[in-house]
Amino acid sequence: MQACEAFRKQVSVPCTACRYCCDGCPMKIDIPAYLDVYNTYKTDGSWALNRMDSIESEGKPADCIGCGACAGHCPQSIRIPEIMSELAELSK
Repeated sequence: MQACEAFRKQVSVPCTACRYCCDGCPMKIDIPAYLDVYNTYKTDGSWALNRMDSIESEGKPADCIGCGACAGHCPQSIRIPEIMSELAELSK
């Protein structure tokens, strides 16, 4: 149980990859894939950002317009537009 709790604290974004956020995204961003990179970045460091280039997604974090359509569908209440903005800045 202690190991589970330690791991849970490391995960920055509790995304379950349900993809409810993707259907309403006007920029067609594969949000769960980028959230996975974000979690890896937060736990393992900036090398994880290199994985963003290999994600097959029509839209990228920099394309996010911050409309919040994704966040409205997220059962985890993740602040998706804020994270997309942070990823866009990190990938510059």
